[in-house]
Amino acid sequence: MTTRRERRRAERYQEIVDAAMALVLSDGLSHLTIARLARSCDAAVGAIYRYFPGKADVIAALQLRAVAQLRHYFDQARRDAEPTCAAQPPAEAALRRLLVAPRAWAGFAAEHPALYSLADRSLSVPERLLNDAQAAAVDEAIKPILAAVVGLFDDAVAVGALSPGDAALRAHALWAALHGAGHFRKRDGRVHASLRAAEIQGALVSGLMLGWGASPSHLSAAQEAARR
Repeated sequence: MTTRRERRRAERYQEIVDAAMALVLSDGLSHLTIARLARSCDAAVGAIYRYFPGKADVIAALQLRAVAQLRHYFDQARRDAEPTCAAQPPAEAALRRLLVAPRAWAGFAAEHPALYSLADRSLSVPERLLNDAQAAAVDEAIKPILAAVVGLFDDAVAVGALSPGDAALRAHALWAALHGAGHFRKRDGRVHASLRAAEIQGALVSGLMLGWGASPSHLSAAQEAARR
């Protein structure tokens, strides 16, 4: 049983993370400093350091929160898609369930760009933002999402929607494709609608699924169901 002091410390920790998130949402991660965070919390700098030894620890906490939100978004997208999936033939339903992952990734990025940027940042920037332990914690938080996608690949193979293959490798390849194409979103305002990030991601997903043995007709039916 937690003590009152422990509960208060946990509450204060979350308050500081909330304040850090607000700063990032308003000004961007590059403007986050311990001094600014302390001012926004009406606290001394030393008080922040009692909870977070350094800025990297704050960034790790923010990334963990962003990944948790991404997972919630993904889980909700799966639940929302299930009635449509249940009404389709098995192969089409398996592909439709797989299409939830890229659509959820793109939808999360469009609706929550700052949170998406936080979840994405550890892979996107060349500088080392987190130490090994912090990066491992973020990786651990992402694992349930990837594990769910691995399961969807296995299910698709089981019903003949895809040819046999390494499901974990496919899940990571899909993630890499979506991650990389997502960076093209910066160009969306300068290019034709057919060349925007969402279209590029869609083309990559289609190419991967067809390369992994999906029937063009089954994939087309799954994509049409996803658009409804």
